[in-house]
Amino acid sequence: MSVPTAMSSFPNFLPASRNVETEPLRPNDPAAPQQPGAPSKSGAQARKPAARGQAAGLLARLAAVPRNDLAQTAWRTGRSLVGQFSTAASISVFASRTRTEAAAPVKTAEARPLLTQSKAPAWRLDPPDAPQLSLTGRQIGWEGVESVAKMLSVNHALKSLDLSQNSLDTHGVQYLGEGLAQNRGLERLDLATNNLDAQNARYLAQGLQKQAEPTLTWLRLDHNYLRDKGTAAIAALLPDYPTLRSLSLRSTRTGDEGAIAIAHALEPTANSDERIDASELQHLDLSENLIGDEGAEALAQALVLSRVETLDLSGNRIGEDGVEALARALVSGHIKTLDLSGNKVGVAGALALAIALGSRDNPPEARASASGNAPGHDAFAAPATGADTAPCALETLTLAHADIGPWGAMHLGEALTENTRLKRLDLRENGIGTPGAKFFAKYVKGNASLEVLQLSDNKIGDDAVPTLAEALSSMTSLREVDLSGNRFSDENVEKLFEACGHIPNVYL
Repeated sequence: MSVPTAMSSFPNFLPASRNVETEPLRPNDPAAPQQPGAPSKSGAQARKPAARGQAAGLLARLAAVPRNDLAQTAWRTGRSLVGQFSTAASISVFASRTRTEAAAPVKTAEARPLLTQSKAPAWRLDPPDAPQLSLTGRQIGWEGVESVAKMLSVNHALKSLDLSQNSLDTHGVQYLGEGLAQNRGLERLDLATNNLDAQNARYLAQGLQKQAEPTLTWLRLDHNYLRDKGTAAIAALLPDYPTLRSLSLRSTRTGDEGAIAIAHALEPTANSDERIDASELQHLDLSENLIGDEGAEALAQALVLSRVETLDLSGNRIGEDGVEALARALVSGHIKTLDLSGNKVGVAGALALAIALGSRDNPPEARASASGNAPGHDAFAAPATGADTAPCALETLTLAHADIGPWGAMHLGEALTENTRLKRLDLRENGIGTPGAKFFAKYVKGNASLEVLQLSDNKIGDDAVPTLAEALSSMTSLREVDLSGNRFSDENVEKLFEACGHIPNVYL
């Protein structure tokens, strides 16, 4: 089959002579035109390709029907009848890929309905009854993407499109980009796990840049092979796409160069009209990538002037220098959620974060011990501005498996004696030990802002239980505490449970 190369090759799914209210569409409708230039096939050889493209073709037919006519349009698929859709209904569309044996006849009477009323949307939308199309994992091929792109070019009521896990090829992404260029309503797009490379990212970005009125607010490209060049292509979209609020590039093999490209895109710049172009991005996920200190430092500099509130850099290669740069960005007051799990935060990094959180005083023994635990580093080479700055706006800090040790935990605990904004703190798997837990508990006693505290798998022993129990009983704002995976005896577990009587969720 020859591959069409332009949007003009899309078949006309709704001929003008058809009355959609009295003559419903059928899956085996002989009136549907064939792909131009495609050789004719018969028998078993023709059935499998036809089944592959049939699902998306039928979806495009229905999508082309005006939204107000949906309630009067019935669509028969074999013996199944789907109709009477309210214009305010939340619709999920599922395409089934028919699998038939070569010698078996096609049984249309047993086909599943391709359109169903959704009782539980795949994700929460605002408003929750917004139309959504989900083709995740259906392997619809370039023919299916072609049909979806045609639908996007004429249907502006669709708000959410999920094409994840479809192994889209270059032709499919080209079609999708052209369909997006003509769309005026889509708000959410999920293209995760599609083997997309840098070239595919450019096609996608070009399509979105051609939109007359940007509408996309949420874009997910997780688990693709974008690398630095692909990430840079998406980054170039940000300054000129003001509606985008959330971008997820998790596990896309992005390194320092890609992170630097994102950073430059986040910084406000003056255009030729002497106006300021600035990205409106608020949520950025760059987790499970290859970003090191250089990329983290570039992002930190951009964060000071950007609108980003949520930043996930977990599972990268960021060390103490990168963490200290990010800590300096925290005092700007914009970042509310930061995840640095799985990076080498270390003692110096934890201290820098503690200073940003509002720590003022560090005892002499802490200085000596911190320096001893981090040879070759000045543990107090943290942002000087933090010592004179009010507590930052950070509400959630996640440092699981970040190698902060007992002294890092002590510094963070001390910061919480003054910080009144942090609500969630995750310090799982950090080797805090019994001494670190004692220091931490001593400082957090009486804290009235923490709602979730996670200290699981930290090798904490029975000697820390009295101090922990006293601190937990005084923290009236706690709603969840996790101390599982530590080294408590059964007797001390009971003591901790008694101290946590006012906490709804306790894990020991």
